[in-house]
Amino acid sequence: MPGIQCRLLSLVYLILWGVKEYSVAEQMLAQTLARMLRARRKELGLTQEQVALAANIERNTYQLMESGLSDRTTNRLLNPRLFTLMALAQVLELPLAEVFTQAQAQYLQYKDRSAQQ
Repeated sequence: MPGIQCRLLSLVYLILWGVKEYSVAEQMLAQTLARMLRARRKELGLTQEQVALAANIERNTYQLMESGLSDRTTNRLLNPRLFTLMALAQVLELPLAEVFTQAQAQYLQYKDRSAQQ
């Protein structure tokens, strides 16, 4: 019963505030990208401001990206444009394919665990 109540509350929230519900795959991709950006920036010893400036994006936008969000007020998940991803990959010396490979691997692990339960 608590699961049904939670689902109902989330639907009410969605209707009242127009917030999109995200799939597990979308959530995992956003969090994987956020973790990768943060980890790689720290490995290179760069600040968020330095990365944002080099990628030609706003510092606040980059901060949101590292938290897995595109918009803090609506909690919209991170879903950057391909051009932005390419710019960040270049600045952070991070192969773009690696981002998707890691996200896919995590999603497949999630699916396997879900199927076993």
